[in-house]
Amino acid sequence: MDICIIPRSLVRRIASSEQDGIHINAILSAALLIAIFLSPSVLHLITNLPHFCLFEHFLGVSCPGCSITLALAQLAHLHIEKSISTHPGGFALALVFLFQVVVRLFALGRLVTFSTTQRLVSGTNRMLFSFFVLFWLIMLFNPH
Repeated sequence: MDICIIPRSLVRRIASSEQDGIHINAILSAALLIAIFLSPSVLHLITNLPHFCLFEHFLGVSCPGCSITLALAQLAHLHIEKSISTHPGGFALALVFLFQVVVRLFALGRLVTFSTTQRLVSGTNRMLFSFFVLFWLIMLFNPH
């Protein structure tokens, strides 16, 4: 789950290699997303958007990611219990996200190799996906 939203043409200007560019893009993208979630006006917008999920609309059940944005917004404002009760995956996603940023910083500092970084990122992505599916299955069979 590499979130790289900065245009590559901009990253190429400051990166010394393609691999560094990937790390820099992930770190800058993370900083941008954190800033967005910490903005009070964005939080107000996020929490007041009407809920619409195509998965839920067509299948009649919530998808594994329903309410994750709200949970992340609550977490960004340190409403930890509220965030976890909204969707525990928000907390898990935030932990994975922060872990991956730290790993990218280590990679830029040449403390870990690119291949090790990719393995760590892939491993945490698989664990997060498994958590989401498990949580979703539990919620399907044991709704509140």
